[in-house]
Amino acid sequence: MQHKTKNKLLIIFTDFYLFVVC
Repeated sequence: MQHKTKNKLLIIFTDFYLFVVC
């Protein structure tokens, strides 16, 4: 469950990063 949360956090961070880049 902790690993899944970390994965979700990473996805959100990546999405935010892509949004900032674009």
